[in-house]
Amino acid sequence: MKALIRYGKGEKDVGLDDVPEPRPEPHEVKIEVRAAGVCGTDIQGHPGVRPPVVLGHELAGVVVELGDECVDRRVGERVTAETTKSTCGRCRYCRRGPVSLCVDRRGMASTADGCFARYVCLPESSTHLLPDGVSFEAGALTEPLACATHAVYEQGDVLAEELAVVIGPGPLGLLIARCCLVLGADVIVAGTADDADRLRLARSLGVDHTTVVDSDSLAELVDSISDGCGADVVFECAGVEPAVRTGLACLRKRGRFIQAGILHRDVSLDFDDIFFNRELSLVGSHTSNPGSWEIALGLLSAGEVDLEPLVTESLSLDRWEQAFELMRTRRAVKVVLTP
Repeated sequence: MKALIRYGKGEKDVGLDDVPEPRPEPHEVKIEVRAAGVCGTDIQGHPGVRPPVVLGHELAGVVVELGDECVDRRVGERVTAETTKSTCGRCRYCRRGPVSLCVDRRGMASTADGCFARYVCLPESSTHLLPDGVSFEAGALTEPLACATHAVYEQGDVLAEELAVVIGPGPLGLLIARCCLVLGADVIVAGTADDADRLRLARSLGVDHTTVVDSDSLAELVDSISDGCGADVVFECAGVEPAVRTGLACLRKRGRFIQAGILHRDVSLDFDDIFFNRELSLVGSHTSNPGSWEIALGLLSAGEVDLEPLVTESLSLDRWEQAFELMRTRRAVKVVLTP
């Protein structure tokens, strides 16, 4: 079967090639991939990637084969899946959670083959039924939604009537904004002039306040809404140093800063301000856990989150270069491949 493979850690070390069709282990299900979302880490690379590996970790598809030990899934079921291929089952994170921090965790598209292929085999325990009425294309975005619920519900502890600032209106930022709205928070989404379409989409998703950081003052907007107090929580989703500094600057005393974007570089911070002046909390939020998947699927089933508006293009696997370019140049919010 054809698969999109990362051969090295450079952006251009990617190509379409033939690979053997996988066969499920006794505890695994074989999924025919109907849709697979393109993530920034597929394009730019990931710090934990171990090439060569099949890319893709956001999927929706149909179960076509069961391993001998599978008891919960059935052939023909529409599913989405967590990114975990395996964990050690012994470390403190496997025993007490969160399992995403397992010292020997293997994940799709980093240390195990992903879903940019016709078939992928995953542990039955990693799969979830796709809610009725959710298309395969939208269902492929359940994984970034679970990352958003992890950031908002588990790491950010967002409360009703708080002021939440989301910097970076990419797919993750937009989903984080929507989750904050569901919880009753007041939300500002900030982007650049190049993000005009994404900021319009944010408003269509219910966000009342959007701002262009190139020309407008995020700090002034935050002050006007918070009576000069500052934001309760900031989610940095752009993965750039200026956004980190801007986000920290607009937090209130004892505010929470959630780093959800991958920076790929060191950042120098004023810890006297963070520690002495304002007692800020700095929290990392990466990937998801089974609990965040339960929340995400609950939001989908209840109609609180609609993933369909985020899907800009649906392209065949052999058009992956066009898909990557659309995402790289931000001419698309989310592109889905259909292996």
